Amino acid sequence: MSLVAVRDAMVVAIKAAVPQLVSVERHAGRFDEAELARYASAAPAVRVACLGIIGVSTRGSEKAADVLWGAFVVAGTGRRGADAQTVALTLLPPLLACIEGNRWGLAEVETRPEALKVDNLYSARLDGNAVALWAASWRQRISIGGILSEEAMAQLPDFLSCGLTQEEADGTVLDATVFPVRPPELAGEA
Repeated sequence: MSLVAVRDAMVVAIKAAVPQLVSVERHAGRFDEAELARYASAAPAVRVACLGIIGVSTRGSEKAADVLWGAFVVAGTGRRGADAQTVALTLLPPLLACIEGNRWGLAEVETRPEALKVDNLYSARLDGNAVALWAASWRQRISIGGILSEEAMAQLPDFLSCGLTQEEADGTVLDATVFPVRPPELAGEA
């Protein structure tokens, strides 16, 4: 299963569950204050990101990853004059209801969200700009398969071959192989 597909399913589900949001989109990772200027104009908004992988386990030929996800709520002053924190606090309950228990309609998402946590990322600088930033984070186990599919291989950069050398402890070379990482029919595609 592609982590991209899981993230995109989260974006679709959150858009449907919290219609008050102006924008729900994927994001590359955590926010910093300098980046907020780009998103404050689209507030209220949620940005969904894969924040990391905590561990990987193997069952037979299949692998599963414990993935850390984040949904960042960006809010500004409301239309009726509500302050940014009030707008953010109004959006959090439907967002959390959407996240809680959700497997995003995908069989490869093995668990419901675990360790759901919400942090207020308040700073005086954000408050001075009438912006509130909150971060929900959680962990979910995702089946990531075994060998990469052709679709996943096609998304990889042009790393076309890999060389491996197997040696004895004394340095005697047992095998030296260079093999294609991508199938030959995909190797010329960009």
